[in-house]
Amino acid sequence: GENGNPLIRWERGKGKKERIHFLFMRVSTNKRLLLLSAAVRDLPHFPAWLRTELVTNHAGEYGAVHIYRGARVGLNLRKTFLRGECACYEDALSFVDHHQQHEEEHLKVIEKLVPVGERTKLLPLWTIAATLTGFLPSILGARALYWTVASVEDFVEDHYTDQIQALLTQNAHVELRQLLGDLCAEEVQHKREAVESLLQPSHVCGATYRSPKTHISGNGAEAAECDGGEGGSFGKEKRVGHGKNA
Repeated sequence: GENGNPLIRWERGKGKKERIHFLFMRVSTNKRLLLLSAAVRDLPHFPAWLRTELVTNHAGEYGAVHIYRGARVGLNLRKTFLRGECACYEDALSFVDHHQQHEEEHLKVIEKLVPVGERTKLLPLWTIAATLTGFLPSILGARALYWTVASVEDFVEDHYTDQIQALLTQNAHVELRQLLGDLCAEEVQHKREAVESLLQPSHVCGATYRSPKTHISGNGAEAAECDGGEGGSFGKEKRVGHGKNA
């Protein structure tokens, strides 16, 4: 039903914007480098659970890069066979390039925190799976790609949130917590951009699909608050969606 459709909830929530404070604690490049340097120095003191979480972060960011690489291939292939979608193609390609740049930066950050010997041995398999995750929706059209990105980023947001909240509870590794908050903020922004693209009228892009207001359902379209900033707070209590609280 409509109440279970995250895109409808998102659209309705836009009318309440004055009552919702979206805080994306993104930091400057220099501040990110400083936080990363401090986190690397603190690396020997990371507990086992945190090192394991960072390994999953590395796999996730590695996969994200390959999702967008696969998406680019799919979009190019679709353009070759459907020449009438040039505007749609250019918008989607810009979306892919913009997000891939962020994900490559995220991967470089996490690589500094996860030594080569500690990374998952399943990366070759992960490469195939992630590439297909981007390629297959792109073959279907831009709207399928946007929906996939929104769904993936929803999972990533929850994953980072759990880690940051655990660090907040323990009042430990402040620089790493702030660094993860910065990365999370960009992931949430990616999800918002994907959802906003889905909420465009169906004739704008991918006209073979019904409007997402009636076609799309799932858990991937919420607005969240990510704060890894100086105050050290992080919350998701001001969300538009299924009400998952911190």
